[in-house]
Amino acid sequence: MSVNHIRNVLVPRKSGLYTDHLVGKLLISLPMLGFSRPVQKLIGALAPKVALCVEPLSARTFATFGSLRRLHSCPETDNLLEALLPKLTESELELEPHTISRMVVGLSSMDPSTSNCTGRYLFAVGEKLKNVDSEFSVGDLAQMYEALHRFSRTNTGLDIFEILYPKLQECEDLMPSHVTKILAGLSKPHPKNVEEDAMDRAERVVDNTLTLLQSKVAAADGKMNLFSTTDCASCLNSLPGLGDGPGARSIWSLVARKAMATERRTLEDKGHGFVLGKTLISILKWTKQLEKKSPELDLLVSTLSEMLQHRKRNGDVMLAKAAALAAGE
Repeated sequence: MSVNHIRNVLVPRKSGLYTDHLVGKLLISLPMLGFSRPVQKLIGALAPKVALCVEPLSARTFATFGSLRRLHSCPETDNLLEALLPKLTESELELEPHTISRMVVGLSSMDPSTSNCTGRYLFAVGEKLKNVDSEFSVGDLAQMYEALHRFSRTNTGLDIFEILYPKLQECEDLMPSHVTKILAGLSKPHPKNVEEDAMDRAERVVDNTLTLLQSKVAAADGKMNLFSTTDCASCLNSLPGLGDGPGARSIWSLVARKAMATERRTLEDKGHGFVLGKTLISILKWTKQLEKKSPELDLLVSTLSEMLQHRKRNGDVMLAKAAALAAGE
């Protein structure tokens, strides 16, 4: 649908009534147009139409909520979430794991706050999640964790992490991309998205999840594919936001081992993975700021330092210059 087509659809109909099918079609089409001011106006026009929808929303339409990830918080999207909220809370449908996952993904670019409609919408999704008996695929779980990054230090986001914990326990066949997404979701977001009264609880909930994740990866050792250089760079970039509890430290060791295994393969293939190289430098700088020493930190530092030396010896001139600059040489 184009902007003009959608605008025509939103012109008041004689009946003034909208169907479940049309609401779903509009929810998919609108975000695909980007997030310009004309699109914001269309979103504002859609909200009252959703509120007046004469049919209960179907599971298929609830799944289209995932397309909202292309939007951002503004008065118009807040009004749309307000219109969708009663449709969700009053629905008697038992939603499938994939549908729940898509609904959480839809909030991934919204500003989190338990005091506004985004927080209340996420709370409602959490209530639906409690009643899901079907087994989650590891892909859906990983997507949910990643989408909850902005909410990872809010009480509502932590509620959902606690619901997801036993579901992660049941998951098998973890792949590197899943680990990468879960770590990204658990890392600390921008300070503006942090609820100070949730921080003590977040430390406990996040660290427990990290401990579980490390044990799941260890159990899959030998079956799991090697991490790509992109996977390793992403995992390393998540480390500063995970804290320094026992679970986080176990992840430091895990990521160090996986990164070294990837490094050896990369150098054998005569590739340098410059993105990973720059990440090594930034993470080593971060480790120097840590006050608590531990065997896990020692392993991380020694591994990353060895990787840098490998790169220098193998002629990664650009990396060597970057490393010297970072060290102030």
